[in-house]
Amino acid sequence: MNNNPNQPKEFDGVLGGQVSPPLDGVVLGGLTGVKLRLQSTIIESRVAAVCEAINYGEAGLDLVIEALNDSNKEVQHFASKLLKKKGGVKAKQALLDYNPWIFFTTLQDWRIEDFDPEVGIINPVDTSYRLKIDWKKWISPARFPELFEIFIQDPQVNYIEALLLPLGRDISCEFCVKALVESKEQVTNLKALYIGDMYDYEYKTSNVHLSNMSPILEAYPNLEVLQVRGFGCDYDAGLSFHALRHEYLKTLIIESGYMLGCQVIDQICALELPALEYLELWLGNDELYPVWHYYEEEKYSFDDSAITNLMPIISGEVFPQLKYLGLRSSNYSDTIAKTIVKSSLINSLRVLDLSMGTLTTKGAILLLDCLRVKKLHTLNVSMNLVSKNMSKYMTKQLSQVNCEVITEPQAESAKYRYYVLTE
Repeated sequence: MNNNPNQPKEFDGVLGGQVSPPLDGVVLGGLTGVKLRLQSTIIESRVAAVCEAINYGEAGLDLVIEALNDSNKEVQHFASKLLKKKGGVKAKQALLDYNPWIFFTTLQDWRIEDFDPEVGIINPVDTSYRLKIDWKKWISPARFPELFEIFIQDPQVNYIEALLLPLGRDISCEFCVKALVESKEQVTNLKALYIGDMYDYEYKTSNVHLSNMSPILEAYPNLEVLQVRGFGCDYDAGLSFHALRHEYLKTLIIESGYMLGCQVIDQICALELPALEYLELWLGNDELYPVWHYYEEEKYSFDDSAITNLMPIISGEVFPQLKYLGLRSSNYSDTIAKTIVKSSLINSLRVLDLSMGTLTTKGAILLLDCLRVKKLHTLNVSMNLVSKNMSKYMTKQLSQVNCEVITEPQAESAKYRYYVLTE
């Protein structure tokens, strides 16, 4: 066994290519060694080199950015992960230019695993733990506090980064919000949170009753992702936000099959979210249920949203850092298209998602005639009522300028435009 401390380590670059190094061979350390290992045929060596390169300032950062184009997906993954966490402004721009879907921070960045009280928390950093309850057996939320208490008492809970709280049919999320707010001193590292329906219904999302989400943002100032899915309106409660400033929220996703009322959109626009990059709103429609709300003894309706409510967003006035804008499941998709092609926000967007709505060929033409739309990375107009011929034409035209178009149509048998997502 050779105990010479000067011998090369596992991932050190050694002059002589792939042959075994001599006993007193020359080890290439520093940035030169990193560059040599990035050319290795051994995947593990390239991964290690990427991880080390980030420590060598601007030159090392350039090497990590170059590794995004490595032939191996594992190397690409480590490079994108490092750039996302440690790279700064230059790295974020490189990710955005390379692939916006890697740039965005969503719950997909964490591997989902059901929390098992018998096992506890094993991998708090890379895992999104799901507190799953058999809601068919437990009709009320009575058992949730038991499971949540076990979760909170776990010695690793302060390292948890992502948490999923799936709820059953007709359950209000208020008790989840309350439990999380009360546990803010234990769950100190939370970055991503999901509250909503336990099932990812394709056409229905209103089972869970949502509530005021601002207490979550106040309790968790380092939260980067908030995603809620359920019924946004109720007779005496419902989804709402009160005005606040949150420095680090990057992603806000609100999925509601029923309409997202103008009051809620106005409240969202009143939030100060300087870091927000990804905003997805399922606007819904008000044709199915007449919902009334009482406030200060005056009855008023939950009014359907309109383009005027969305103008602070579309104009770029409130969330100027947006790179993804999803205004989905809308009953005025053509109006949104007409407005957004004239806005300044379209100049900085990389992804525009108008899917699941009522976009017609007329709206599609407006998008196609906009020069800046042709510079998007992705345009999603799927599940609208754009004609088949127009869909093919859009795909052909935009693919020539490297813009990905998603154009899955609604059912051909449909006589009228319909909302893909309904109740």
